[in-house]
Amino acid sequence: MRVRHIFLIDNCVRYAAFAGAVVFLLQCVIIASYANNFPFWDEWELADTLRKYLAGSLSMNDIFAQHNEHNVAVVRLLCLLAFYLMGNMWHPVASMLVSALLVAVLAGVWIWAINKLGLLNWWTALSCVCLVSLVQYENIISGFQIAFYAMMLAVAGGTCALALSYRLTRSLVAVSLVCVFVAIFSLVSGLMLSLICGIGLLLIALREAGSLRELLRNRYLVMNLGFALVGIVLIVWLFFANYRMLPVDRTSNVSLLAYFLTALSFPFVKSVVDTPLQTKVISSILIWGPVVAIIPVLLRHRRSVFEFRALLLLSGIAAFVIGFIILIAFGRSDPFISPRYGTVLVWSSMLGLLALAVGVRLMEAIRSSAVRRVAVLACNVWAIALLSANINAALVSVDEMRRHADWRLAKRDATLALLVDSESVSDTPLYPDREKLKRWLLDAVIQNVLPFEMSYMLPGQWTIVEGNAWTLNGEFPAQMGKTPFFRLGSWSGNNVHMGTVVLHLPPIREQYLVLPVSGYPTHPGNLLALEIMEGDNQKQTLVYTGVDPHERWDMWIVDMQLFQGRTAQIVAIDKSQDRWLAVGAPRQLSFWGLAAESFVENIGLIASVVFFTVVAICFYKWHGLRP
Repeated sequence: MRVRHIFLIDNCVRYAAFAGAVVFLLQCVIIASYANNFPFWDEWELADTLRKYLAGSLSMNDIFAQHNEHNVAVVRLLCLLAFYLMGNMWHPVASMLVSALLVAVLAGVWIWAINKLGLLNWWTALSCVCLVSLVQYENIISGFQIAFYAMMLAVAGGTCALALSYRLTRSLVAVSLVCVFVAIFSLVSGLMLSLICGIGLLLIALREAGSLRELLRNRYLVMNLGFALVGIVLIVWLFFANYRMLPVDRTSNVSLLAYFLTALSFPFVKSVVDTPLQTKVISSILIWGPVVAIIPVLLRHRRSVFEFRALLLLSGIAAFVIGFIILIAFGRSDPFISPRYGTVLVWSSMLGLLALAVGVRLMEAIRSSAVRRVAVLACNVWAIALLSANINAALVSVDEMRRHADWRLAKRDATLALLVDSESVSDTPLYPDREKLKRWLLDAVIQNVLPFEMSYMLPGQWTIVEGNAWTLNGEFPAQMGKTPFFRLGSWSGNNVHMGTVVLHLPPIREQYLVLPVSGYPTHPGNLLALEIMEGDNQKQTLVYTGVDPHERWDMWIVDMQLFQGRTAQIVAIDKSQDRWLAVGAPRQLSFWGLAAESFVENIGLIASVVFFTVVAICFYKWHGLRP
């Protein structure tokens, strides 16, 4: 019976769920492959927010405080939610997974809306691939860039709600206000949604009433419209309350027109100065040609329900994208289009594909079957060219993403060097400045919540009891797996070294203790153990009995739920002259923290299981094997 119920689900919901799952898994695969669990650039500004949250002094003014030219209240709240779920552990990868979840919801909303409009075909379904395009790699592998995904979910969600609504209801007004709030308090660019939603609600009210005179006579419509407009004004006022306008520094020689044309043709063209004008024009026509051609047709037939809805959807998102391009052209006119803007600019291609689907739908009115077939064929060829160009642009971005990920690792190492030695000097630029970063790193509260990739045993937290075996980075050079930044090894040049080291741990406060392990801890003569102090010089010893990791890094995970509040230490002994072992900095994780790490580490397996499960269900349905 349960299998039968699966196929009774509405097709719109089924397709939307499938699209969301695929997009979520694809983005998680990218995160697992290229991200590192390290606060990047102005993500460090969250340090003060987290410290105040732990101290119980976090106020609404702190949540709504201005960040650069933005007010990122939604971003702060989402990051605090991830921080709470991770057991009060700063975990940027968890925020990246929240971004992936927002993209999944966005894909589901998009597929659900275009299916409701009768515009779902092979290329509009594949348009969801643009949502995880690698051209936006800066946002995919940054926890703090959740702002772009929250804003675009609000923009697309609000516009889809407008397009699918028959009447100006209170539910539509409430959804619109929520979307406007989320968009505005994610990025300053979200302010454009307030204008789009205001105009969209007015158009729906006019269409429902029939004329402006009838609208003014309809008390219900006037009240709903007035409530919506007052709500939008209040949200905008809340944004600008205590807002400080920052000066626009346009020192670049790049012209506004050149930047505008390049942004229109993104992702096919990224360089503003090195690309010929004709290439920009051709690329812009490939993307925006269908949109520019179909909107006048929809305006001419806007009294039809389908044309009116399609017009709202296309023009609403198109207006937001164009407005976004104008804003970045005036405020950030660099010689190239930054990948972080890709999350918004990929919607140019999605709108082009949607416009082609609208064109095919309108071609049903053409009487000549020959003309209709040629026109549909042309739309299919255009869609193939547009999707192929997007896939090529994504593949070209792989090398850029790899270099960017390596640069972030260099910044992580430079930051950790500053944590170890506050006087260390590095050529790698650090944000926002060395003194402010040092203040955060030397704060005991911040040190206790730093991400696991920044786990470091400060001098005094580890003691060499005897021998000459244990040295920093003393593991065998040929290692596989994720190498921890801080590690102690007993190989130290060869296998003959012997000795004992003790790592002193802070009081146990989380459910799990995770210790990176490498080498041969169970080889005769070697020992790796966790000693838990119980008072009166009594202790309980847990010995590592797992499989030897050999020349790779593995994790020893210990459930510490019964030992909350106690102190503990890790003892590593090498008394063998033919085998070695190594350990990294231990860290404490909550259940959710461990689950997030495990999910990212095994995303390939999870994606495979989901894929073959979906294939099996489809096979089961298509071959008539239902009960």
